[in-house]
Amino acid sequence: MIKKLLFLTFNLFSFIVLADNLPYVAYPFQTARGILCDQGAQSPVGNSHTHLNTLYALDLATPKGADAAGIYASSDALVIAYGECKDFNTNCGAGFGNHIKLLREDGILIMYAHLKKVAVKTGDKILKGDFIGVEGNTGLTGQDNRHLHFSVHADWRIYGAEYFKMYLGSLPDSIPYRMNICQQSYGTCNGQPLDIRKLKCRRITKKTEWVQSFPICVE
Repeated sequence: MIKKLLFLTFNLFSFIVLADNLPYVAYPFQTARGILCDQGAQSPVGNSHTHLNTLYALDLATPKGADAAGIYASSDALVIAYGECKDFNTNCGAGFGNHIKLLREDGILIMYAHLKKVAVKTGDKILKGDFIGVEGNTGLTGQDNRHLHFSVHADWRIYGAEYFKMYLGSLPDSIPYRMNICQQSYGTCNGQPLDIRKLKCRRITKKTEWVQSFPICVE
């Protein structure tokens, strides 16, 4: 147990010690514009992104009245998928509803939750940019709150892939990360991957803020 705790501490430290060394994951939508950030990382007390496994999560959503968006893989990875949920605001999928966990070889786990449709299955090996599902509101989302809950975690290798297949709601601790997104109104569109802790979202700003993505060649 002591060795496992030391391994966990070392790996988490190595992931988050320097902002420049944060892991990079790609934007999970194909559209460059038209996505809103409802809730960001480290949201105020009373919101859901205050727990160890959700602390650096993002709730990203298409506007009400628009079609649900397709979701795309943010990295090459091994898939763990769950797609049995049909309704909103239930504990199905341990509250995450239909969801996908992507396991990267470096220990990063990427979580996509509340999906309407899951288009991959457990055991699939996919590439960054592959279509994996559709935005939805399954699980504990509240009424009329379609969105993608997106988060990055480390280190799934400590317990192994089988553990995260067996326990739907189990996740390693949430960690900060970089993504090819920005917000023009906050002057972050400089072509550099953004530390998602700098993203301004409605639960903090009290106003709607658009998220913009951009192509990136160097990660």
